[in-house]
Amino acid sequence: MTSPPSVSEPWVEQFTLEGFWPFLLAGGSFVWQALCLLTGLVVSAALIYVYANDTVPRPFFGLKMPSVPGIQEGHLYWGAFAVAASLTAVMLLSCAANFSSGFGGSAFAWASAEVMTLSQDIATCVQDVQGVVGAAGTVKKDLDGLFEICPPAIEQMLGSSVSQAKGHIANAKTEAGLTVKALQDLPGLLQNAAFGISEMSGWLPLLAGLSLIAVLVCGVAVGIYFLASKNATVNNHLMKKLSPRVLSLVLPVCASVATLLLCVAATVELSTAGSIVGFCRAEGGPDQQVLELTAETAGQTSSSYGFAEYYLTGEVKNPVMQHLQSAQKSVSGSLSWLDEYRNALVQTCPKWEAERVYGDLTKLELSLNVSESVLKPSNLYQHYKDAVHVAACSGGSSGLATLATVQMFLGAVCLPFLILTASWVLDFLSAGGASYQKLGAEDGQSSDDDASAKKKDDLNALYYVVYAFSVVIFAVGTWMYLVPQPGVVRPITGTLLFGCGVFLMMNSDLIVTYFLLHEQVEELKKNNEGYQQNLDNEAQQVRDLRRAQKGFDEIDRRFGHDIDRAMKEIKVMQTTARSQVGMTIGKMVKLYLDTDGDKRISDAELNEAMETMADIFGAVVKGLRTERLPRMKEAIRGHRSFTKDGTIPLDAFSKAFEITLFVPDAKQVAQSVKTVLDDAEIKAAARAAKRVRPSPKASPKSSP
Repeated sequence: MTSPPSVSEPWVEQFTLEGFWPFLLAGGSFVWQALCLLTGLVVSAALIYVYANDTVPRPFFGLKMPSVPGIQEGHLYWGAFAVAASLTAVMLLSCAANFSSGFGGSAFAWASAEVMTLSQDIATCVQDVQGVVGAAGTVKKDLDGLFEICPPAIEQMLGSSVSQAKGHIANAKTEAGLTVKALQDLPGLLQNAAFGISEMSGWLPLLAGLSLIAVLVCGVAVGIYFLASKNATVNNHLMKKLSPRVLSLVLPVCASVATLLLCVAATVELSTAGSIVGFCRAEGGPDQQVLELTAETAGQTSSSYGFAEYYLTGEVKNPVMQHLQSAQKSVSGSLSWLDEYRNALVQTCPKWEAERVYGDLTKLELSLNVSESVLKPSNLYQHYKDAVHVAACSGGSSGLATLATVQMFLGAVCLPFLILTASWVLDFLSAGGASYQKLGAEDGQSSDDDASAKKKDDLNALYYVVYAFSVVIFAVGTWMYLVPQPGVVRPITGTLLFGCGVFLMMNSDLIVTYFLLHEQVEELKKNNEGYQQNLDNEAQQVRDLRRAQKGFDEIDRRFGHDIDRAMKEIKVMQTTARSQVGMTIGKMVKLYLDTDGDKRISDAELNEAMETMADIFGAVVKGLRTERLPRMKEAIRGHRSFTKDGTIPLDAFSKAFEITLFVPDAKQVAQSVKTVLDDAEIKAAARAAKRVRPSPKASPKSSP
């Protein structure tokens, strides 16, 4: 707690941190933080336990609800779920509002901005006073050259007044320099303080973002389960992806994670709020704590500490203001002297430029006056009060504690209640309240009544969704309008959202009809695409059948409906065609491929021979250039005879190419070509052996 303000220093305000949360968090106890964390652990573990052991409390915890005339049983389930969903939405909005408010999650950002403003104001003052030092030197030089430029009569007229004016300017320059020296360390200290305050809230966006995302994920999971209860396609997809046991644990696991994150965030926020309460309720109050921090940082004998002590207590003199006021007084004296003799100097000594010197002195006086107004306690102390008293102490303690309470209530109460009521509604729907009827495996027929009932239930579901969305928009708009903040953006936004919510609730038929029409148009497009695909397939089948019909007609015409005769003729034709093609290949190889006339295909001629034959037969045999010829070339180059001699006979090449054309499968090309080359090698060896064998002669008879 600071000293009470004196009469002569009205800017100092005594500050004492009071209120419910400061009282509750005072003393440095961690009881509330531990209780918050323990509650999160217990609730999250309890959710997993009751769902994992199938001990979920029955609807309304086993209580028998009284029958109300005109209200069905299903409406009670839906009503409980609606209450849970509304309470969760309200608390979620409250968390977002507290986090973005200056009396909550944004308190440290507000305090950092105010301290940064202080730093910028003082830095601007330092720059202005530094400019005064330079300008005072310029004026002193002008006064030193006055008697050198002007005639002797001027010196007789001015006398010793010039020396007095020089003394005033020199004193102003000295005092301005002392002012700069006293202030030059303050902007850096304040910037470091601003960065430190800003870093204190660096974890707040992360914790708040994670907890809010966890709540939204939990809400999305509940929505998916309700969609699955209304849509057979989604239900079947979930059953294929996840087992029934896993499906039963998705909701409690999401709620447990969200609850734990919210309670952990609340625990950290309560700890931070407790630290702030300890700082602000310490002996002497936050002002005394700030002075002690300044003494530790800059030293108790420094000008920065004296500056801070003056503004926070008002009990000491301000050396900065003393130097600044002395400089103002000196400049004012020089300005009065020059104003007295300005006309005479302009008339008798125009070279000295008295008007310019007078303008320089006027600027000096204006700069010093601006610096004085910036350093006034009424200006600087207001930024300090907003940063420390209002933002850090009040907003940082009570705001963070309130935010932590809301988050804890959302995680420990609202989410479990939402999951339980959602389970009750899902049990009711699975027991007969579902809006669709699955087809059995043995029953493939569907009636128009079933289809119309499904469409009607889907329509009702869309109405529920649109109404829920409308209520949320309406509630947000009303809240933004009734809880105003400074500025015009929030009231305008709230009014517009309020109008949008009213419009949505009154015109839900249009929105539902639009979605249904869009769905029907998409189904029609899919049907048209399917019809077009079927037509294309049927057209291709018709073309294939017509080609087959032409083939059968030709068989009937040539072979008189005798299939066996046709098959025999085809085999004969194939054999004839193959022999003719083989003869043609042999002639072409001899005429066009054996360029050097040695009746062999060398390695240099092989590539050209392949390209030539591919150009001739490529259009007749499918895959000749891409599949068959590469395999043939690989088999030829890998054969031992080609490796040894570097050539193969023309006959062997012709036979290998013929085999390549007519072999049924391209994968058999390599083996078939290898067999042809092996046969050619064997025949060549036999011919060579026959040529070197000696002729048989009668052996001479031996002499007796």
